[in-house]
Amino acid sequence: MDRLHIVDPAVALLAPGLPDASGAAALPGADPITSPYVDTSGLFTVNPGVPVPLTLLMVPGSDVHVTAGLVPQKSVGLLREWTSSTLSRLSPALRHGPVLHDLETTRLPLPQDVRGSWHWHRRAEPGTWRTDLVVPSTPDALLPNEPSTASEGWLQVALVADTEYHDTAVPVRVSRVRTSGGTTVALGGHNGDGSHFLIPVPEAIELMGSGRFAFFVQEPGTERTAIRVVRPKRGRPYLRTVADDASPNNLDSLPECHHVW
Repeated sequence: MDRLHIVDPAVALLAPGLPDASGAAALPGADPITSPYVDTSGLFTVNPGVPVPLTLLMVPGSDVHVTAGLVPQKSVGLLREWTSSTLSRLSPALRHGPVLHDLETTRLPLPQDVRGSWHWHRRAEPGTWRTDLVVPSTPDALLPNEPSTASEGWLQVALVADTEYHDTAVPVRVSRVRTSGGTTVALGGHNGDGSHFLIPVPEAIELMGSGRFAFFVQEPGTERTAIRVVRPKRGRPYLRTVADDASPNNLDSLPECHHVW
């Protein structure tokens, strides 16, 4: 019988209970999970030479560490490129209200650091829904001459695509590369505090595609040479610099990174 193995027993111990008749859920720890389909030991048994299918339920961006008695510890992580395209399309709706707004225009205080279009989903009538485009409110607490209405609903934002952040892209200077079989597999350099970084090429391509980071190569006394993503019709995307007087591809002239950064 397949069972759900919980990594930390506290997940089952402190899980909120099911709502009662009034809709109120039990406090954490008052109704722990004791289902026979849930294994809270944190252990499962495997035998040599016998494959064991294992499905992991993970939070995007997290790692899972597997410890066995005979082999070194193994870390399994979710790469950003596997989940970023899907997560970028998610737009949660937040329950909010009651809100006092004009009959024609919905004005609400909106955060300045979130770029996107905000919408207010509310019931215009008991059986119908209406979606209003939210206009940012002003600091002036003024009521219109026309009557206002109060409503409860859901506030949702459609985020602006990351590729529209070109003017504020963070410059990243690449001073070393790591190669394998003549192919660049990682970009290295120094952070602002002097520490080192080493970014795999697939992750660098993802960061460049977001528009928030601009990778470049710059030798002393020369101008910056931008790194671009090349997407061939066949094969995987790769990186190269814009051709200049120094080299057709400045990445080829960078020193090899032999350190584990």
